[in-house]
Amino acid sequence: MSRLKDIFELFRELPGKTEFNRYLELLIIYLGSNIRDVQPAQIRDAIDEVLEEGGAMMSTVFQQIKEEGIEIGVMEGEEIGIKKGEEKNKLKIAINCLLKGMDTWTIAEITELPIERIDALKAAIHQGNPVHR
Repeated sequence: MSRLKDIFELFRELPGKTEFNRYLELLIIYLGSNIRDVQPAQIRDAIDEVLEEGGAMMSTVFQQIKEEGIEIGVMEGEEIGIKKGEEKNKLKIAINCLLKGMDTWTIAEITELPIERIDALKAAIHQGNPVHR
């Protein structure tokens, strides 16, 4: 952080506005995602002291990071939902197979569930307990 203003001063020497913007964007992304003890306000203050348009650019970059984070979160959420649905389907198949009298090893092979899980389902069925997992 102590050298951040010096780095921003170097950006003034970049030949083109496009290059300047890109380097600043990359640095802000790096600082925001890799350095845990740096607060956004510290970065904004350092940028504002050196660059006229720094604060506005920082807000834009942080908005991009936020949008990318939301997108990643949605994709991870969908993946978790798919995995839960697959697990639920495997359990349903295992229960149906048990009710038809199939052996544990065959059910494990078909559903890719652990033997212990199928044995637990089998015990719950024999005890007359509803199975919801």
